[in-house]
Amino acid sequence: MYSVDNGFIKADSANLPEVDIFMVMDYFNRNKDFISAEMRGIKLLRSGRQSYGDNAIGYVQLKQTEALCELKAKITPEHKIKSRNYNVSCAINTKEKVVVNAKCYDCPASEGGCKHEVAFLMWLHRRSEEPSPTETSCYWKKSKLSSAPSTKKFSSTSDFGNKIQPCYNDSLLQEYLAEAKRKKIENSLMRYYNTEKYSDLAIHSLAINFKNSRQEKTPKILLNFVKPK
Repeated sequence: MYSVDNGFIKADSANLPEVDIFMVMDYFNRNKDFISAEMRGIKLLRSGRQSYGDNAIGYVQLKQTEALCELKAKITPEHKIKSRNYNVSCAINTKEKVVVNAKCYDCPASEGGCKHEVAFLMWLHRRSEEPSPTETSCYWKKSKLSSAPSTKKFSSTSDFGNKIQPCYNDSLLQEYLAEAKRKKIENSLMRYYNTEKYSDLAIHSLAINFKNSRQEKTPKILLNFVKPK
């Protein structure tokens, strides 16, 4: 049985810090471990999926100082649910609204940014997005995943139900894109998804447009033609 660390208190729906979508994306953008080829894109989004994080995270505790909120939790390994839980932590600057760090201390991949760090951060974000509950929910409890029975040697298809679950959910990405567009934020991600503004910069579009133009076909004129207007 776990005990609360010295100086920490049990986390609940009334004392968790707010973690909005911009705090999450800003942290990923600043941290080289999450913009590498190994972690970015689909793999990063899958690491934060609700179906894993909400079932695997438990025993959440926190310590709030003047500007910093330190959080700790236990997360159940996805494929070995009866193995020892991993220890994860996250630090939030509540005044500046910045994610300072997220760490996993036991996973072999933790040195390069592992999925357990992403799962905990996204768990905090989802709790911030939930409507105010009528009753306080305590998060100092055993995770649902670690409570699953382990006596069965295999699962049948009927165990998964009849509802087909999508393997990829881009709701987090779409939420960020919509909010960034509303606030007129310009960054590399927005340039990639802003097809209205940058579609003419695609190499095939440039080639066709230059060929159809009435300009002389010389390298110098081509370079002037491809400059963003």
